[in-house]
Parts: sequence; C-alpha cells; structure tokens
Amino acid sequence: MDINKDYYSILGVLPSVELIVIKAAYKAMVQLYHPDRYSGDDAHKKMTELNEAYSVLSDPSKKKEYDSAFKTETQKNNSHSYDGFEEQKPTYDPLKADWDIVVEYYPDIEKLEKRLSKISWKLGYSYKAYLMESKLFDDSTKIANKLEQEFLKVYFGENPLILEFAKELIELGNKSAASELNKAIKILGNNPSNAKDIVNRIKIKFDLCAAEQKNTNIEVKCRTELNENGYTLYHDQYADEWRVFTKSSGFWSILLGASLVKRCYSLQEVEVFIDSLK
Repeated sequence: MDINKDYYSILGVLPSVELIVIKAAYKAMVQLYHPDRYSGDDAHKKMTELNEAYSVLSDPSKKKEYDSAFKTETQKNNSHSYDGFEEQKPTYDPLKADWDIVVEYYPDIEKLEKRLSKISWKLGYSYKAYLMESKLFDDSTKIANKLEQEFLKVYFGENPLILEFAKELIELGNKSAASELNKAIKILGNNPSNAKDIVNRIKIKFDLCAAEQKNTNIEVKCRTELNENGYTLYHDQYADEWRVFTKSSGFWSILLGASLVKRCYSLQEVEVFIDSLK
C-alpha cells in the first residue's frame, strides 16, 4: 500500500463509490490495458498499478486503512489533483460491442456517458462499466448526475460558484483553466470566501473574458435571428445538447437539431455559434 498513490484515480472511480463500482471499473480497466490489446510501452506498469489499486480498494480493511492515511496525506500535500485523473485514452474499447447494444435500447444513456467523459474519460468509462455490471439502466440519469456532482466536489470543493465555473470550464474543454482552478481550491480550501475573485482571476489569466463576451454576442445574434423566424434555441443541460424548436399550433416541436438551423442561415457569426454547439 502506497498512500502517495491515488488508487481511485488509477481505477477511474471516486472515493465514495461502492465495491461493485470498484470491481466493475477494475474489470474494464484490465481489459482496456491488457498487453495483448494495449500498444503502449507502459502496459506492464499500467497493469501493476491496476492490480495494486484493486488489491487495496477491494479489501474492506485495507481500504479503510488506506482511506484514513490517504485523507490525511491529501489534506497535508493537497493530493487531489485534477491532472492526476487525466491521461490519454487507449484506442481499443473492450466494452464497445456490448455497449452498442445497450445504447440501441437506451439511446439517452450514450449522451450521459459522453457528458461524463467530457469531465474525464475515466469517469465516463467507469460509469459505462458499472451500468454493464449492475444492469441499472433505468437509473442511468440518477447515477450519472451523482457521479458528476461527486467528481466536481472532490476536485473543486463545495462552493456553488466555483462548482458552476468548474463545470463551465470542462464543458468548454478548457482543461488548463480547470486544472488551475483545481490547484487554487486545493491550496485555498474547499469553500473559499473569495470565490468570485478566484473565478475572475482565472478568467483574466486565461483570457476568458473576451471569449466569453464574443460568444455571448454571437449567441444573442443567433437567438434573435431564430426568434424572428419562429424558432427558439434550448440547451438541455442533462443531455448536454442544444436543441432547436419551432412553434406550431401553440405547441413547441423539436426539429432535427442545430445542423438544420445552420443550413437555414448564412450569417457567419450564427454559423460559428452553431458549430460551437456540436
């Protein structure tokens, strides 16, 4: 047991998960990094780390000892690093064939998995592995929401403003700014009183204010043009998808999506905004 290693990050799970999640994640990760399939030079190292992490986290007494020591070490050395949860995803996916069948019958699950994968591919992968193992497909939305909320709290604290900003940065794909926010929270505490100042400083440091204003202006133009022509743009935060509706006979009906609107409008700014929604 090595308390300097984050066994949870190695398996791609969160500290609060149940044993069944740990087992499912380990089983999937072993298949993912198996030397017969994984072409990286670090295949042996990956397998060793996975086996070590699982041997500790799957044993209740070892896990309890590790959690106690790791929590102390985390508080002392600020070990909950967002960077540590990320690494390049292998190209081979041993779960793909079975997962495609699940998606065929539960199509909304794919959107949930992609939403979690945007936060961390390991988080999305452990979610997929857990659902395959538990068969709790009807609870997929509840499980995804819980994993997302717990991940954000583990790596970005408890302040609502900070959590919302972290989610926004991840959705934008700005991992550098998210990593900087994670470092700030590790040092300043889980619920800093100057949360607004932290957000503003990171926006300035990563030049997010100008981009934010530009995107706002483009979105306003887009929404205005659509509204003038009887359409409305709506963001489904749970499915992480933008949808376009048209009003007919007093009811809102969903269209084919943002790509349809792009074909209807030639305004460059609107096209840029629509592209950003994909």
